[in-house]
Amino acid sequence: MNRFIFISFSLFCFGCAPDFSGADIHIKESHPSPISLKSFSLKVNDQLITPSPEIITAYNSSLSKADINADCEVHVSIQETINTEKESLWYLGVALMIPFWPAMPMNTFLRLESTVEIMCQENLIHRLDFLEEEELDLFWYGPFRTYEIENRFEWFHEKMIKRLENALQYESPVDAGCASDF
Repeated sequence: MNRFIFISFSLFCFGCAPDFSGADIHIKESHPSPISLKSFSLKVNDQLITPSPEIITAYNSSLSKADINADCEVHVSIQETINTEKESLWYLGVALMIPFWPAMPMNTFLRLESTVEIMCQENLIHRLDFLEEEELDLFWYGPFRTYEIENRFEWFHEKMIKRLENALQYESPVDAGCASDF
Protein backbone atom coordinates (compact mmCIF):
# COMPACT_ATOMS: atom_id res chain seq x y z
CA MET A 1 0.00 0.00 0.00
CA ASN A 2 2.84 2.39 0.84
CA ARG A 3 4.46 1.61 -2.49
CA PHE A 4 1.23 2.45 -4.32
CA ILE A 5 0.91 5.77 -2.49
CA PHE A 6 4.55 6.63 -3.16
CA ILE A 7 4.28 5.78 -6.87
CA SER A 8 1.02 7.75 -7.19
CA PHE A 9 2.53 10.77 -5.47
CA SER A 10 5.68 10.57 -7.63
CA LEU A 11 3.65 10.41 -10.84
CA PHE A 12 1.54 13.34 -9.69
CA CYS A 13 4.63 15.46 -8.98
CA PHE A 14 6.22 14.49 -12.30
CA GLY A 15 3.02 15.20 -14.22
CA CYS A 16 2.65 18.67 -12.70
CA ALA A 17 6.27 19.74 -13.15
CA PRO A 18 6.44 22.44 -15.84
CA ASP A 19 9.28 22.74 -18.33
CA PHE A 20 9.74 26.36 -19.41
CA SER A 21 13.23 25.87 -20.84
CA GLY A 22 11.93 26.00 -24.42
CA ALA A 23 12.71 22.36 -25.12
CA ASP A 24 10.27 21.92 -28.00
CA ILE A 25 10.95 24.97 -30.17
CA HIS A 26 10.17 24.02 -33.77
CA ILE A 27 12.63 26.31 -35.57
CA LYS A 28 15.27 24.64 -37.73
CA GLU A 29 18.59 26.25 -38.52
CA SER A 30 18.74 26.78 -42.28
CA HIS A 31 22.08 28.59 -42.56
CA PRO A 32 24.99 28.36 -40.15
CA SER A 33 25.46 31.69 -38.42
CA PRO A 34 28.87 33.37 -38.63
CA ILE A 35 28.34 34.74 -35.13
CA SER A 36 27.05 33.03 -32.04
CA LEU A 37 25.42 34.11 -28.84
CA LYS A 38 27.87 35.33 -26.21
CA SER A 39 25.36 35.01 -23.37
CA PHE A 40 21.83 33.69 -23.06
CA SER A 41 19.84 34.02 -19.84
CA LEU A 42 16.33 32.72 -19.23
CA LYS A 43 14.33 33.60 -16.11
CA VAL A 44 10.90 32.36 -15.09
CA ASN A 45 9.27 34.53 -12.42
CA ASP A 46 12.71 35.99 -11.54
CA GLN A 47 14.25 32.54 -11.10
CA LEU A 48 17.17 31.75 -13.41
CA ILE A 49 16.80 28.42 -15.25
CA THR A 50 19.00 26.62 -17.75
CA PRO A 51 17.68 27.04 -21.29
CA SER A 52 17.47 24.01 -23.55
CA PRO A 53 20.00 23.66 -26.40
CA GLU A 54 17.09 23.81 -28.86
CA ILE A 55 16.04 27.30 -27.79
CA ILE A 56 19.63 28.57 -27.95
CA THR A 57 20.01 27.09 -31.44
CA ALA A 58 16.70 28.64 -32.52
CA TYR A 59 17.69 32.13 -31.37
CA ASN A 60 21.17 31.65 -32.87
CA SER A 61 19.64 30.68 -36.23
CA SER A 62 17.77 34.00 -36.35
CA LEU A 63 21.17 35.74 -36.50
CA SER A 64 22.23 33.89 -39.67
CA LYS A 65 20.38 36.24 -42.04
CA ALA A 66 21.52 39.43 -40.32
CA ASP A 67 24.30 41.64 -41.61
CA ILE A 68 26.46 41.53 -38.47
CA ASN A 69 30.26 41.44 -38.28
CA ALA A 70 31.76 38.16 -37.12
CA ASP A 71 33.68 39.89 -34.33
CA CYS A 72 30.48 41.19 -32.70
CA GLU A 73 28.92 39.64 -29.61
CA VAL A 74 25.21 39.03 -29.09
CA HIS A 75 23.64 38.95 -25.62
CA VAL A 76 20.08 37.65 -25.14
CA SER A 77 18.06 38.04 -21.95
CA ILE A 78 14.55 36.60 -21.60
CA GLN A 79 12.13 37.01 -18.70
CA GLU A 80 8.98 34.84 -18.55
CA THR A 81 6.30 35.83 -16.04
CA ILE A 82 3.30 33.75 -15.01
CA ASN A 83 0.62 35.27 -12.77
CA THR A 84 -2.37 33.20 -11.71
CA GLU A 85 -5.40 34.70 -10.03
CA LYS A 86 -7.23 32.26 -7.81
CA GLU A 87 -10.33 34.41 -7.60
CA SER A 88 -13.01 32.22 -9.04
CA LEU A 89 -16.41 30.99 -7.96
CA TRP A 90 -15.03 27.49 -8.34
CA TYR A 91 -12.14 28.08 -5.96
CA LEU A 92 -13.79 27.18 -2.64
CA GLY A 93 -10.85 25.32 -1.20
CA VAL A 94 -9.19 22.02 -1.91
CA ALA A 95 -11.52 20.02 0.33
CA LEU A 96 -14.58 21.00 -1.69
CA MET A 97 -12.86 20.68 -5.08
CA ILE A 98 -11.47 17.15 -4.81
CA PRO A 99 -14.49 15.62 -6.62
CA PHE A 100 -13.99 18.15 -9.45
CA TRP A 101 -10.15 18.09 -9.35
CA PRO A 102 -9.27 18.51 -13.05
CA ALA A 103 -11.71 21.41 -13.41
CA MET A 104 -10.68 24.51 -11.48
CA PRO A 105 -10.93 27.62 -13.70
CA MET A 106 -8.37 30.34 -13.05
CA ASN A 107 -7.36 33.50 -14.82
CA THR A 108 -3.70 33.31 -15.93
CA PHE A 109 -1.55 36.15 -17.28
CA LEU A 110 1.56 35.26 -19.33
CA ARG A 111 4.30 37.73 -20.23
CA LEU A 112 7.54 37.24 -22.15
CA GLU A 113 10.10 40.06 -22.28
CA SER A 114 13.18 39.69 -24.43
CA THR A 115 16.22 41.93 -24.85
CA VAL A 116 18.82 41.38 -27.58
CA GLU A 117 22.01 43.45 -27.52
CA ILE A 118 24.61 43.43 -30.30
CA MET A 119 27.99 44.71 -29.17
CA CYS A 120 31.02 45.30 -31.39
CA GLN A 121 34.35 46.17 -29.76
CA GLU A 122 32.66 46.94 -26.42
CA ASN A 123 30.22 49.39 -28.07
CA LEU A 124 26.48 48.81 -28.14
CA ILE A 125 25.53 48.74 -31.82
CA HIS A 126 21.95 47.55 -31.66
CA ARG A 127 19.43 46.85 -28.89
CA LEU A 128 16.08 45.22 -29.51
CA ASP A 129 13.36 44.90 -26.86
CA PHE A 130 10.42 42.57 -27.44
CA LEU A 131 7.28 42.09 -25.37
CA GLU A 132 4.55 39.48 -25.70
CA GLU A 133 1.72 39.05 -23.23
CA GLU A 134 -1.57 37.23 -23.11
CA GLU A 135 -4.37 36.69 -20.64
CA LEU A 136 -5.85 33.20 -20.55
CA ASP A 137 -8.87 31.69 -18.86
CA LEU A 138 -7.71 28.15 -18.22
CA PHE A 139 -10.29 25.61 -17.15
CA TRP A 140 -8.22 22.52 -16.39
CA TYR A 141 -5.88 22.09 -13.45
CA GLY A 142 -2.54 20.36 -12.85
CA PRO A 143 -0.78 18.81 -15.84
CA PHE A 144 -3.47 19.98 -18.26
CA ARG A 145 -2.89 23.64 -17.33
CA THR A 146 0.90 23.18 -17.32
CA TYR A 147 0.76 21.70 -20.84
CA GLU A 148 -1.25 24.68 -22.12
CA ILE A 149 1.12 27.22 -20.53
CA GLU A 150 4.20 25.44 -21.94
CA ASN A 151 2.68 25.41 -25.44
CA ARG A 152 1.80 29.09 -25.20
CA PHE A 153 5.37 30.02 -24.18
CA GLU A 154 6.79 27.92 -27.04
CA TRP A 155 4.54 29.86 -29.40
CA PHE A 156 5.75 33.13 -27.81
CA HIS A 157 9.38 32.11 -28.39
CA GLU A 158 8.73 31.13 -32.02
CA LYS A 159 7.02 34.48 -32.55
CA MET A 160 9.94 36.34 -30.92
CA ILE A 161 12.45 34.54 -33.13
CA LYS A 162 10.53 35.52 -36.28
CA ARG A 163 10.30 39.13 -35.08
CA LEU A 164 14.04 39.15 -34.34
CA GLU A 165 14.81 37.77 -37.83
CA ASN A 166 12.60 40.42 -39.41
CA ALA A 167 14.13 43.27 -37.41
CA LEU A 168 17.72 42.20 -38.16
CA GLN A 169 17.28 41.18 -41.79
CA TYR A 170 15.29 44.20 -42.97
CA GLU A 171 16.63 46.68 -40.41
CA SER A 172 13.08 47.68 -39.63
CA PRO A 173 11.66 48.83 -36.30
CA VAL A 174 10.73 45.93 -34.04
CA ASP A 175 6.99 46.49 -34.10
CA ALA A 176 6.61 48.15 -37.51
CA GLY A 177 3.67 45.91 -38.37
CA CYS A 178 1.07 43.91 -36.57
CA ALA A 179 2.61 41.08 -34.55
CA SER A 180 0.33 38.57 -36.26
CA ASP A 181 2.03 39.37 -39.59
CA PHE A 182 5.22 37.56 -38.59
